[in-house]
Amino acid sequence: MVQVRELAPDELREIGGYELLGGLGDGGQGSVFLAEDARGRQVAIKVLHARLLGDERATRRFHQEIVLAQKVAAFCTARVIESGLVAGRPYIVSEYVPGPSLQELVSRQGRRTGGALERLAVGTAAALAAIHRAGIVHRDFKPSNVLVGPDGPRVIDFGIAKAAEAGTTASTVVGTPAYMAPEQIAGEPATPASDLFAWAATMAYAANGRALFAGESIPAVMHRILTAEPDLSGVAEPLRSLLAACLAKEPADRPDAAAVLLSLLAGTGNGDDDGFLTRAQQEAGSARRSDQDTRAYSSDGEAEPARRSAQRARARGVDGEAEPARERVAGTDPALARSTAPRPVTGSARARTPATAAARGRRAIVAGGVSVLLVGGVTIGLLWRNGQVAAGESPGTAHPTFAEQFGPVFGGGDPVTALAVGTLEGRTVVAAGGRKGVELWDPVTGKRVATTPKAAKDVASLEFVEWPDEAAGTSAAAPEGTAKVAPAGTTSLAWTSGDGQVWHWFPKGERSPNGFAACRGEARLTVVRRAEGPAAVVGCADGMVQPWDLQTATKSGRFFKAGRQITGLAAPESGTVAVSAPGGGVQMVHPWDKAKGVRFPTRGEVLRVAARSGQPLAVVVRGAGADLYDYRSGKLTCRIAAPGLTDVAVAEANGRGLVIGAGRGLQVWDAATCQPEEALLPDSDDSKVTALAVGVVQGKQAAVASVGGKMRVWSLELTQ
Repeated sequence: MVQVRELAPDELREIGGYELLGGLGDGGQGSVFLAEDARGRQVAIKVLHARLLGDERATRRFHQEIVLAQKVAAFCTARVIESGLVAGRPYIVSEYVPGPSLQELVSRQGRRTGGALERLAVGTAAALAAIHRAGIVHRDFKPSNVLVGPDGPRVIDFGIAKAAEAGTTASTVVGTPAYMAPEQIAGEPATPASDLFAWAATMAYAANGRALFAGESIPAVMHRILTAEPDLSGVAEPLRSLLAACLAKEPADRPDAAAVLLSLLAGTGNGDDDGFLTRAQQEAGSARRSDQDTRAYSSDGEAEPARRSAQRARARGVDGEAEPARERVAGTDPALARSTAPRPVTGSARARTPATAAARGRRAIVAGGVSVLLVGGVTIGLLWRNGQVAAGESPGTAHPTFAEQFGPVFGGGDPVTALAVGTLEGRTVVAAGGRKGVELWDPVTGKRVATTPKAAKDVASLEFVEWPDEAAGTSAAAPEGTAKVAPAGTTSLAWTSGDGQVWHWFPKGERSPNGFAACRGEARLTVVRRAEGPAAVVGCADGMVQPWDLQTATKSGRFFKAGRQITGLAAPESGTVAVSAPGGGVQMVHPWDKAKGVRFPTRGEVLRVAARSGQPLAVVVRGAGADLYDYRSGKLTCRIAAPGLTDVAVAEANGRGLVIGAGRGLQVWDAATCQPEEALLPDSDDSKVTALAVGVVQGKQAAVASVGGKMRVWSLELTQ
């Protein structure tokens, strides 16, 4: 439970339109407050201490750091929302992470072990990789600056320390003594290598439950850091060897964050010469750089040649020219963006080879100035140009792996209420419906390829219709103006609107869609595959269920009432439809025969239903989550606890079923166990999903979701 202190009488009550609710913490550089905007969204606001009020350089550098911080991938930090000045003091408004700090967590629950420790190490190493690629040195990485949120660890306060240093004298040491690197104690500028030392000390704290370099006084702590070998006996292999490498006294001997992350996700060895570190080193590839290209961070955040590293080497009596295997890349230098591989984890001089572990789903990709690490089903964006992926570019489109967002972000910005994924003439397209009608987008290029020239507005549901060869032809029974020829093997679109109309359109061959009135009030549909050809089953606001022949716009089966209002329909197999109603639970119905369907009693109001042949039926229950059923027997198989869930989809990838749930965020669960797999989008107001679909994109099962009128694509497959 996060403790929020009461505001002191002399503290501000409002900053930038946000009402302050209380204090979250006070540090050496500023105070952090819990605040709320007019919509009730909670945020964290950090305000620099008043003692820096008159320092123009501190204020200027504070804002420079904000610009850099906004380039860091949002998955690993508390995302910066905005910034400004209050009474002349700079402040930063960031995402509020509802969770304790690592220091609080360990103090209350004890040391981290097993999977919890591994997840912590991976998440924080990924954060450092992203922060360093944005040209930022944290300078104060420690347990209290790691928040353990519900969706994983977040690293905070990675820009303030540098801004605060501008208001100190040159002889002042910036950082927390127990987690400072030897070079920081010596008064040299902090670099990414310094952050790796602090990261390792922090992970050792999490594993042991105590500070690695604890002492009776600050001088004693500093002496231990400078001279003593760390006691890592309480840390299990292979993590122990990696932490030892990061705790090297010389910064040039430490791995960088990208190599650490790769090692964490690849390593299964026991820490000896042929184990954990060596394999990761081989996979990192050659990272040799000439001495003149090597950079270190200067005190004002600008890059300078690594002169101090060479001076330290000469002081130790070795050649001043850096050994290739120990060269260090750091800083804001543009060469970072041109890096072709992570650095190796150790300073070993043995020859390195390119990555050879494709069978384990690991590879480093660098393309178009964007570095992306794909390792064991986890995707980490290491560098985002201008804070986002440019249209038409993709962080890893060549080898998208599980839970990776790939391809461009696309869409016109208008609210999207329905999505579908299909194929037109061999080209994958995403259909997006909203208040203005339906648009077709290419998810590979991010370009719009078609718009319905005449269409109903306020699209409620939308699906592609695949026409097999045997279903092609015309129908003499079609009413005038509605007859269609279904070209053999082609695809059409069917959708419903808020006024009860059903629309059908062949994008290749028809200038305008054809529509007919089916319901009074909002209608929803699902497309059912039948031997006679695909049909649309429509659910109406008055509870009626209506099967329609899409070629003729005529009644196709029996019409019947299934409840007081139809909220969702899904067709898991030919001739069978799942129908959900708020008070009537879920029914499996057969509109083309008189077979009695199965009724599933549900635990609450049903919002949506989703199905896929051979996989469980997913039912969204308001305020509870999703219940999964065997749609043939009606037996409940498992439950997903996700109170904010509003929409759901079911997919199958790599031979296993997946449930994708949307609401304030996007999450994947295992359909067989209801266990969470990955969070594709965090649970926040800024990640509210308005439409969701699954389908095949670039030959892989994928999820497509719309947030704020923009669509994104995630792979649901594991790359082997």
